[in-house]
Amino acid sequence: MIEITDVQYEYALARIEELLPMVDDSTSANDKNAVELLKKAAEQEHVKAMYVLGLCYDNGTGTRKNIKKAIDFCLIRAIIVFIIE
Repeated sequence: MIEITDVQYEYALARIEELLPMVDDSTSANDKNAVELLKKAAEQEHVKAMYVLGLCYDNGTGTRKNIKKAIDFCLIRAIIVFIIE
């Protein structure tokens, strides 16, 4: 498995947070790259990445809109947070 660094995650998160208010049908290579980094972070159980990735799927930011994946990632995050607390 490819390890994602904190710097890569922070870049992806910053890029996605910048884009979320501007949801439309256009998706640039940077948006797609940010989503790919978030996917890698989510695979490594990074809770905030899971949540933000869920928002990306919900909004179609950097990826195709996919409500099922949006719900899955947000629920996974909620379950993890519930278990930790």
